[in-house]
Amino acid sequence: MKLFRAQHIIPAILCATLFCACRQHSTSLLEQHRQYADSVYGEIKDLDVLRHLEDSLEKEDDHQSLIFLEKQLGKQLRNNSCFIEALDHHKEGLLYATMLKDTVEMIRANNNIATDFRRMGILDDAASNHYTALTLCEQFSDKTSFEAKKNRVTSLNGLGNVYLTMKDLATADSLFRLALEDEKILNSDVGQAINYANIGAIFEQQGKYDSAWVYYKRSMEYNRKGKSDLGVSLCYTHFGQLHEKNRQWDKAISEYKNAYEMMEKSGDQWHWLEAVIALANVNISKGDMDEAQRYLRQAQDIATSIHSLEHQAQVAELQYKIEEAKGNYHQALSYFKLRNKLNDSVASPEDLLHTQNYRVRYVNERHQNELDAMRRTNEAEQGALRMTIIAIILALALAVTVIGILFHSWRVRSKRLKMLREEFSRAMQEGMKPEANMNMSKEENEFINKLVNQIYEDMQSGDISVEKLSKAMYISRSQLSRKVLNLTGMSTSDFVMQVRMGKARRLLEDTTTPITEVAVKCGFNDPSYFTRMFKKTYDITPSQARKRSK
Repeated sequence: MKLFRAQHIIPAILCATLFCACRQHSTSLLEQHRQYADSVYGEIKDLDVLRHLEDSLEKEDDHQSLIFLEKQLGKQLRNNSCFIEALDHHKEGLLYATMLKDTVEMIRANNNIATDFRRMGILDDAASNHYTALTLCEQFSDKTSFEAKKNRVTSLNGLGNVYLTMKDLATADSLFRLALEDEKILNSDVGQAINYANIGAIFEQQGKYDSAWVYYKRSMEYNRKGKSDLGVSLCYTHFGQLHEKNRQWDKAISEYKNAYEMMEKSGDQWHWLEAVIALANVNISKGDMDEAQRYLRQAQDIATSIHSLEHQAQVAELQYKIEEAKGNYHQALSYFKLRNKLNDSVASPEDLLHTQNYRVRYVNERHQNELDAMRRTNEAEQGALRMTIIAIILALALAVTVIGILFHSWRVRSKRLKMLREEFSRAMQEGMKPEANMNMSKEENEFINKLVNQIYEDMQSGDISVEKLSKAMYISRSQLSRKVLNLTGMSTSDFVMQVRMGKARRLLEDTTTPITEVAVKCGFNDPSYFTRMFKKTYDITPSQARKRSK
């Protein structure tokens, strides 16, 4: 008969708990995979290697890896000022992320696409993608992890730059300050440096130069702390602009040249162009038109090669200033018209209106999402309450069932053990083999017979102990105790005593062996102890047992 055991429940509970734990950690495992893929592909700077990997992954249809590869390939192309090609790869990455429903990478891809558009001066599309990224951030369930906050900051910062270019300083300022607070929470030195510089640029455009100095210097401090060469270079450019505002031409040129040299070495043509144009402008202000023209030729070539309408407009404006200063009014007028045309392409009233519309739509959608979230939260709380009540009822029912099963098994086991004890005791009293009256398997019968024979041998030697029996049976003491209890319903010591008493009773009833000798044969050196144990077992003395047999 197989008995129900409580310990059978425990593994099932542990398995269920482990399964739930695995489900809870699935998100963290995905994040670990994302960080690993970013670190692997992020180390590859060679465009040929990246393109070769792209071909291999496309043949294997490895869309998951292609998300990270396209992102890195686009970044490297953008750093090389290949903005159109960078845009194509970032769009490919967005396509794969959308196919796999990877919200984090969809946010990143939209921000990268927006940055590509900003570099090309296409602000309407830049704003659209940044707002898409920000909307996804708001809808994403994870709003507390480092990655989630960083993605939101990137979206805010990108939008701030769009509004800064469009001269909407109030909106840009609010966005940069939101981003700055998040960067402080993230403890990002470079992130804080970027937003300090952006806010400084707003103060500069407002003519608040003292405040601009404070923010630019703070930006330089955090850029150096974060070891950002690009950030340090941009700060040199900002310092030069403020010196230029104070007509300190030589100081401005010195700062601009610092930025020029750093960016020329880096290969970042976009930011190098900022320094080139700044040097051209300050030399115009200083009156050195030849030096200014040298820098402008360089700036025109770079701006055209990287398709930057914003910088082409700045070059046209500086050419206009030079021609006007020389008295070439016809040529100056041509550059003036070109500047206006390019500026209209960068930040037309239609683009500004579209961008504002994106902002209004985003605010409305966010408000609606908040209302929907509140409704879902309320429904979820009610559902959770119902589920909690149901779970409690089920738990109580399960507990009652388990207790009932355990109680029933205990009663069955107790009854069985009692029956085993009585049956074995009766068998020993009647001088029969245990299996004659006990329902045991062949292996169990062999074990009991071997054990009884071993007890008989030990009785003859007078050395009887559970420890000695376990060694003779080649099992541990605890294993012997469990097996004897399961088969006979008795402890090992009780079983040994029962065998000895059964042997004694048979000798008393079937032979004329003196009682003292019977005691010795059954392993008792003390006759009085033998008499006491015999009476305890059979409720009669050895003498009475002998008399009854006659």
